[in-house]
Amino acid sequence: MHENSALFSVEALDAREENVVNALVDVDEHFGPTSSPNDPYTGIKVVGTGLSPMLIEKLRENGYTRFDVDNDGFVAWLGK
Repeated sequence: MHENSALFSVEALDAREENVVNALVDVDEHFGPTSSPNDPYTGIKVVGTGLSPMLIEKLRENGYTRFDVDNDGFVAWLGK
């Protein structure tokens, strides 16, 4: 995974999945091909929530194709 990282604070602790989905635009804006054309991000590490069917669907809609689950959450990888 890319060495850049960002933390997203959230107010709605009971809406963890929605918080992930809402952060996707900011992640892409700050680390995607438009802002980092020579070295865009390839995946995201999510801590604090599991990988639900709803999250898989939303992540796939945003180009993520592979998922690795761990004890803290999961990693979602962009497809090529």
